[in-house]
Amino acid sequence: MPLRLEAVRLADTWLMAKASGEKITAARSTTLEALRSSEIAILDHARHLGVQLLSLVSSSDYRDRAVNRVQMASLALQRIEGSVQRLVKRLAIEPIDVFGASQAIRVNSRLANSWKHGLGGQAKNATIVDGFILVRRGDGYRNEAGEERVHVVGMTVVDATEGPFSSHNLFETCVRDWSILLADVDPEVADWMERVAPHPKGPSIDLPSAVGAVVPLGSTIRLELPEDLISQLKAEAKRRGASA
Repeated sequence: MPLRLEAVRLADTWLMAKASGEKITAARSTTLEALRSSEIAILDHARHLGVQLLSLVSSSDYRDRAVNRVQMASLALQRIEGSVQRLVKRLAIEPIDVFGASQAIRVNSRLANSWKHGLGGQAKNATIVDGFILVRRGDGYRNEAGEERVHVVGMTVVDATEGPFSSHNLFETCVRDWSILLADVDPEVADWMERVAPHPKGPSIDLPSAVGAVVPLGSTIRLELPEDLISQLKAEAKRRGASA
């Protein structure tokens, strides 16, 4: 079922049951607490992106810390699932199919499970973190000491079935999808989304490879990866999942 229809179903039941029962109130409070906890982890992940020294980004220490931040954000977002399903149970309605309605929530859950339970296994977990997404300027964007700098967009999250994602974009999309679903549960949800994943200020522009374009300040730039690269990334995630 589409995400907005699931949201309407939850909202209608919530409004009718708003004043009934301490267990419903407790489940709602647990859900809001899960949102707040995820905010800390997601903003910590985002805080260490942006412009960095290339020498720092190339170090194993930076990579290990970056992987850990992706892990913490992914696990924190997955905890929202459990709290929402408990709320749904208290409201006595059919479980919400968030995995079917949201690709981002589905992939993030697979990523979290790949860490919690390991790659492979009965669930055939095969979602991995595989390097950085960087923007490098032609002149090296060097600082006063002559050291090259790059813009770290995020880490590459690769799912064996659904392909590659930017960690930053994956988490922001999760936040927006949860905010759609929970919009009528509490006014705090909208504030949470604006703090964690505010909408871009400018337009979104698709840039074909090797073609120049005028890009206004505040724009979101989307670059489509070549199909052969996507296939290679998916095959590598599948291989690592199968060999674990």
